[in-house]
Amino acid sequence: MGTVAWRLGVAWMLAFAAVHVYWGFGGTALLPEGVSVLDSLAMFVIDLVAIPLCLAGALLAWLLRPDQRRGRLVGRRWLTWPGTVGAAVMLVHGVSGLAFALLPWLGAGEVPAQERWSLLYEPWWLLGGLLMAATVRGYRVSVRRSQSLQRKRREASAVAAAAQTASTSHSPTRA
Repeated sequence: MGTVAWRLGVAWMLAFAAVHVYWGFGGTALLPEGVSVLDSLAMFVIDLVAIPLCLAGALLAWLLRPDQRRGRLVGRRWLTWPGTVGAAVMLVHGVSGLAFALLPWLGAGEVPAQERWSLLYEPWWLLGGLLMAATVRGYRVSVRRSQSLQRKRREASAVAAAAQTASTSHSPTRA
């Protein structure tokens, strides 16, 4: 899943950024009827902030792809922290949004009209969080695997060197 997760994560982030750009220019598709991001300064600012965050997330998922050479893998280990934080934020946003949207349904048996849109948006946040978490996990597994291979190569090299030293140290000396 790690090799597929980063690709899907990049696609998810770029699609999310594109939707925010569309909304920033006044588009209203995928928004509740009569709602535009341009009608509210707060929504417009949130929309503008979301665009670079989505692009940074796409870059981060691309940098954490597991199919890199070992030097790059190890050098980019510090990127697992922002990836983990990003995944956690998206997961918490999705779970809490779904919970708040479904709580009225559990109590009254019906989801209010203004909360129905949350049932459309919040699963996308969950998907983004799961993809980023899978990307980070795939990256960590890849780093561990490359370190394990390097350790095995070192041990094999040490055994070969020891065997060569042992075979040459007992040779007769010339006088």
